[in-house]
Amino acid sequence: MARLAIQAEPTKFHHLLAILDNCGILQRIYSQNIDGLEAKVGFEIFSKEKNRRCILLHGNVATVQCKKCATPYMLENFLPLLQVGKPIDCPACVDRKSNAKALAKRAKAPGLLRPNILLFNEPCPMAYEIADISSSDANLVHNNHVLLISGTSLKIPGIKSILNCFTKAMSKRINCTTIYVDNAPQKPPILPPNTLHLQMDCQLFAELTTPRIKSHFSAKEARYILERRDFRPLWDWS
Repeated sequence: MARLAIQAEPTKFHHLLAILDNCGILQRIYSQNIDGLEAKVGFEIFSKEKNRRCILLHGNVATVQCKKCATPYMLENFLPLLQVGKPIDCPACVDRKSNAKALAKRAKAPGLLRPNILLFNEPCPMAYEIADISSSDANLVHNNHVLLISGTSLKIPGIKSILNCFTKAMSKRINCTTIYVDNAPQKPPILPPNTLHLQMDCQLFAELTTPRIKSHFSAKEARYILERRDFRPLWDWS
């Protein structure tokens, strides 16, 4: 899986997200993907800073981390060992064990490395951090904000919590819009009644939307749009 992710290329939707960011109208990406393709269009996915643009909710296949101390490492450095199925001791833990022995202290067994992804029914180690970031983002919601949702059925409890945080904040503002892009015939019931459901593939949506973004953000109009902070014309599908 990691090799496939390394070889994969970003999609049209990834490039659309990068365009939105370059135009200065993207607040945050909350992604359930683990392939790390966001990094290939310019997003920092390995940073732990709270102001990072892209939050990987389920981790990524490009890194591994220690089960004990949570120290992260690039997976590619351990591929030969992983391919033969050999358990890998955490280098940081091994160093601490060596230092403890040198000081005649009790040495603890090193932790093992595991993929830095969230498995099914596994508690999310970033739950509190994600809740804090999404709450801060919700406090920044203003009139005319747009919440774009794609590629998810919105069934996972953690995703529902993030969505509720935003839709509650948007309900208190004027002219906020929620857009749900999915091939499903019906939108999930958790979405607000006035959600704009675009029943199409997200790549087609990106293909149709990208020219609109670029045309609205010509050198003449960009400053006006950003000053008004009214981004609804970008999503006018009427």
